[in-house]
Amino acid sequence: MKRKIKLLLVFGIIFLVVGGGFLSIYLMLYFGQRPEDAEIEIWGHKGDFEKYDFISGAGSEDDPYIIRNLVVVTNKNYALAIYCESEVIYIINCTITNNYNKRRNANIGISLNFQGKTIIENNTIQSYGGGIVVDRHSHQEATTNEKYVTVKNNHVYDVSNHLYINSQNAEVMNNTLIRDTEPKERWIYGSYISIENNLSIINNTLVKTGFDFNMGTFSLNFSTIKIEGNQINGLPLLVVLNEEDLFIENISIGQVAVIASENITLSKLILQYTSNGISILLSNNCTIENNKLSDNIMGIRIFNCKLLSIRRNIIQNHYNIAINTYYMMDSDIFENTCTTSWRGIDLTSSSNNNVSNNTVSECNGGITVFRNSYNNTIKDNLLQNNRGDWGIFIVGDNCSIYNNTLIDNNTDRDGKQGYDSGTGNKWFDGTTGNKWSDWSGSGYYYLDGNAGNYDPYPSFP
Repeated sequence: MKRKIKLLLVFGIIFLVVGGGFLSIYLMLYFGQRPEDAEIEIWGHKGDFEKYDFISGAGSEDDPYIIRNLVVVTNKNYALAIYCESEVIYIINCTITNNYNKRRNANIGISLNFQGKTIIENNTIQSYGGGIVVDRHSHQEATTNEKYVTVKNNHVYDVSNHLYINSQNAEVMNNTLIRDTEPKERWIYGSYISIENNLSIINNTLVKTGFDFNMGTFSLNFSTIKIEGNQINGLPLLVVLNEEDLFIENISIGQVAVIASENITLSKLILQYTSNGISILLSNNCTIENNKLSDNIMGIRIFNCKLLSIRRNIIQNHYNIAINTYYMMDSDIFENTCTTSWRGIDLTSSSNNNVSNNTVSECNGGITVFRNSYNNTIKDNLLQNNRGDWGIFIVGDNCSIYNNTLIDNNTDRDGKQGYDSGTGNKWFDGTTGNKWSDWSGSGYYYLDGNAGNYDPYPSFP
């Protein structure tokens, strides 16, 4: 049994590498493993269910296991953790408080990893790390419209990550999700929802948080997906799903996600106090322009898109990254202003993009190009007072970096303002290098990083 579940976890991690990148791997490592320290742990055996007198039923369709009116107060990683296969489980009217806060993104209220069916209803959960985690690890496409996972009428608050729902045939309805404390970790996401067939997300109320949508495993039948009536800070959640040729401008919304769409323009929106202000997933030829984003977890999040134009946005005071891209190709990021966030602009597994004329200031780090990113051009940007990290950090390959102005970055480390551990990167174009406030005034400007690279044409700002 344990070996089988371990194999399922391996397949789950492989899926997350393809579908969600680093963040999803991170979440699986913390949410998808067997709990190390749980107040109540049920590990897939009938005897485990039967040993608790607060559980009734037999785990079948006609006689499900029912956990009702349970009260748990704990300082452990998990309050209630269930790992099983095909059982039917109801968790109803429970009150769970988890005060554990010593490990990042631990401290889970309800964690359910299984292949059966569940209803989680009318529970109240207070937890620092995660509220309700449901990972239904099926590797076969659903053939019916029957709901496998129902999460409804729950009140989840005081947490970084309210929901994690990874399942086909799921419904998330009438929940109240509130973030009323400042999170202590960068890698938080609000409520993670995997976009799968026969998904319903209806009439949920979110305060100072939002949804983090991610693409699922199987090809999608969009007619089976229903997302409506959700409120973010009293404003509607806008989800553009499988649409074409829309111009969305100057409307009052709490959060926006564009999924599997073409030629969508988002303009003059004001988005604040949510998870990802703007998410663009599996969409092409879209424009994000002249928007103002502030005080979100992440500003603009891109996943698996091409031919985007991200321009002239003002993005400030974000807990995580202002502009974050995974698998973005042939796109432009230009004339954006990113301030007082953890990092300014991140490219991961993103190639053939142009990042130009942006201002990144007062962040921890400036512009970052991670591994598996190729042929990106970084030019004409201003990187200033990003004191905790490098102004430009490159571990991708064959990038061109020139005519950027770097002033007083990485001062907390007392290091260089540029970093290069990639291959084939050029920090000049012709005889144009970059402007460095800490250049000695003569000779090359040598960079940090094991590439041993340098700017042969440095100058002062």
